[in-house]
Amino acid sequence: MAETVYLLDGSMEVILTDKEIFLERLLRERLGDDAARCFTEYVEDLKDDLDLQATCTDEQERSADGYSAMCHEAMDAFAEILRLLDAPRLNRKALKEAAQSGYDDLYKNL
Repeated sequence: MAETVYLLDGSMEVILTDKEIFLERLLRERLGDDAARCFTEYVEDLKDDLDLQATCTDEQERSADGYSAMCHEAMDAFAEILRLLDAPRLNRKALKEAAQSGYDDLYKNL
């Protein structure tokens, strides 16, 4: 269904195309080329801002995924330590290696 816009002078316009194209044409016809150009530049600036925000969001998600992986690796190291501590005889070497591995995984991500 077409959308209509009622203007202050009492006239009505029907939006049959993309709203951005419609508004640019309406501004050009009613207010002149400068107003239409100003509107177009503003819309482009907003699109650029949205692209930048999307890029930042993607970078933050990748960073969060890295920290999540680091936490899972640390949990695996702690699980190994707990398993070694539950053994009937303590294997100090294996326990130290598991602790060192978990420590190294955490340290390299800090």
